[in-house]
Amino acid sequence: MEQAAPKAQNDETDIFEALLENVGMDGKFQKRYSLIFNIGFAFAAVMCVHNIVLALSKPNHWCHVPGRNETNYSVAEWRRLTIPR
Repeated sequence: MEQAAPKAQNDETDIFEALLENVGMDGKFQKRYSLIFNIGFAFAAVMCVHNIVLALSKPNHWCHVPGRNETNYSVAEWRRLTIPR
């Protein structure tokens, strides 16, 4: 009884393979699907690397504080006063 199951599966596989050979195994759909799948996988695989880069980067930015134009502090002095240490 155990030997009958693999034979039935082989018959189904052979029929499927014969059908694919008859229809064609490398059509426009397969090429398009493979291309889209591979590009999608590449974007998904790179996300974890970009996440680390974005999390660890320290941009050179300081927020605008109203009233800077009304004082005579230089930009360096103003940054020293407003940026937390």
